[in-house]
Amino acid sequence: HREGDRVLQAVGHMLLLNLRNDDLLCRYAGDRFAVLMPGVSREDAAAHARHLCAMVGQMRHHTNDNREIRLSLRHACALTDGVPEVVLAELSRAVESPERGGSPGAGARTRSAAPA
Repeated sequence: HREGDRVLQAVGHMLLLNLRNDDLLCRYAGDRFAVLMPGVSREDAAAHARHLCAMVGQMRHHTNDNREIRLSLRHACALTDGVPEVVLAELSRAVESPERGGSPGAGARTRSAAPA
Protein backbone atom coordinates (compact mmCIF):
# COMPACT_ATOMS: atom_id res chain seq x y z
CA HIS A 1 0.00 0.00 0.00
CA ARG A 2 2.87 2.38 0.77
CA GLU A 3 4.24 1.90 -2.72
CA GLY A 4 0.89 2.86 -4.24
CA ASP A 5 0.81 5.97 -2.09
CA ARG A 6 4.29 6.93 -3.32
CA VAL A 7 3.18 6.50 -6.92
CA LEU A 8 0.09 8.66 -6.40
CA GLN A 9 2.20 11.27 -4.61
CA ALA A 10 4.63 11.35 -7.56
CA VAL A 11 1.71 11.70 -10.00
CA GLY A 12 0.34 14.56 -7.90
CA HIS A 13 3.71 16.32 -7.99
CA MET A 14 3.95 15.90 -11.77
CA LEU A 15 0.45 17.31 -12.20
CA LEU A 16 1.26 20.28 -9.95
CA LEU A 17 4.43 21.02 -11.90
CA ASN A 18 2.36 21.28 -15.09
CA LEU A 19 -0.49 23.46 -13.80
CA ARG A 20 -0.90 27.21 -13.82
CA ASN A 21 -0.77 29.12 -10.53
CA ASP A 22 -4.54 29.69 -10.63
CA ASP A 23 -5.39 26.00 -11.15
CA LEU A 24 -6.45 23.80 -8.25
CA LEU A 25 -5.50 20.13 -7.98
CA CYS A 26 -7.46 17.87 -5.64
CA ARG A 27 -7.05 14.15 -4.98
CA TYR A 28 -10.19 12.26 -4.10
CA ALA A 29 -11.51 8.70 -4.11
CA GLY A 30 -8.15 6.96 -3.95
CA ASP A 31 -6.51 7.22 -7.36
CA ARG A 32 -8.61 10.06 -8.76
CA PHE A 33 -7.67 13.68 -9.22
CA ALA A 34 -9.74 16.74 -10.08
CA VAL A 35 -8.22 19.82 -11.67
CA LEU A 36 -10.15 23.08 -11.59
CA MET A 37 -8.98 25.55 -14.22
CA PRO A 38 -10.63 28.96 -13.73
CA GLY A 39 -11.24 30.94 -16.89
CA VAL A 40 -10.35 28.09 -19.27
CA SER A 41 -12.59 26.98 -22.12
CA ARG A 42 -13.61 23.33 -22.38
CA GLU A 43 -11.40 22.93 -25.48
CA ASP A 44 -8.36 24.43 -23.74
CA ALA A 45 -9.02 22.30 -20.65
CA ALA A 46 -9.13 19.18 -22.85
CA ALA A 47 -5.85 20.16 -24.52
CA HIS A 48 -4.23 20.77 -21.14
CA ALA A 49 -5.59 17.45 -19.83
CA ARG A 50 -4.02 15.66 -22.80
CA HIS A 51 -0.73 17.38 -21.95
CA LEU A 52 -1.01 16.23 -18.31
CA CYS A 53 -1.72 12.68 -19.47
CA ALA A 54 1.37 12.77 -21.70
CA MET A 55 3.58 14.08 -18.88
CA VAL A 56 2.46 11.36 -16.49
CA GLY A 57 2.69 8.77 -19.27
CA GLN A 58 6.42 9.48 -19.48
CA MET A 59 6.89 8.66 -15.80
CA ARG A 60 8.22 5.28 -14.70
CA HIS A 61 8.04 3.78 -11.24
CA HIS A 62 10.36 1.02 -10.12
CA THR A 63 9.12 -1.27 -7.38
CA ASN A 64 11.26 -2.55 -4.53
CA ASP A 65 11.86 -5.75 -6.52
CA ASN A 66 12.96 -3.72 -9.61
CA ARG A 67 9.80 -4.17 -11.66
CA GLU A 68 8.94 -1.18 -13.82
CA ILE A 69 5.41 0.19 -13.63
CA ARG A 70 4.24 2.43 -16.45
CA LEU A 71 1.69 5.06 -15.48
CA SER A 72 -1.28 6.33 -17.45
CA LEU A 73 -4.11 8.77 -16.96
CA ARG A 74 -7.54 9.13 -18.50
CA HIS A 75 -9.45 12.36 -18.45
CA ALA A 76 -12.80 13.97 -19.01
CA CYS A 77 -13.69 17.66 -19.06
CA ALA A 78 -16.80 19.59 -18.08
CA LEU A 79 -17.78 23.14 -17.35
CA THR A 80 -18.52 23.56 -13.66
CA ASP A 81 -21.90 25.15 -14.05
CA GLY A 82 -23.67 22.59 -11.86
CA VAL A 83 -23.64 20.97 -8.46
CA PRO A 84 -20.06 19.74 -7.76
CA GLU A 85 -21.17 16.22 -6.82
CA VAL A 86 -23.16 15.91 -10.05
CA VAL A 87 -20.27 17.24 -12.16
CA LEU A 88 -17.83 14.78 -10.53
CA ALA A 89 -20.26 11.88 -11.03
CA GLU A 90 -20.66 12.77 -14.73
CA LEU A 91 -16.89 13.01 -15.16
CA SER A 92 -16.41 9.64 -13.44
CA ARG A 93 -18.90 8.02 -15.81
CA ALA A 94 -17.19 9.63 -18.81
CA VAL A 95 -13.73 8.41 -17.79
CA GLU A 96 -14.91 4.87 -17.08
CA SER A 97 -17.10 4.48 -20.18
CA PRO A 98 -16.06 1.67 -22.56
CA GLU A 99 -15.97 4.00 -25.57
CA ARG A 100 -13.00 5.81 -23.98
CA GLY A 101 -11.02 2.58 -24.18
CA GLY A 102 -10.34 2.31 -20.48
CA SER A 103 -11.38 0.11 -17.64
CA PRO A 104 -11.59 1.01 -13.98
CA GLY A 105 -8.30 0.44 -12.21
CA ALA A 106 -6.18 0.77 -15.37
CA GLY A 107 -4.10 3.54 -13.83
CA ALA A 108 -4.39 6.85 -12.10
CA ARG A 109 -7.26 8.90 -13.43
CA THR A 110 -7.64 12.62 -13.72
CA ARG A 111 -10.63 14.86 -14.11
CA SER A 112 -10.31 18.30 -15.60
CA ALA A 113 -12.98 20.88 -15.08
CA ALA A 114 -13.09 24.41 -16.37
CA PRO A 115 -15.56 26.78 -14.71
CA ALA A 116 -18.09 28.56 -16.88
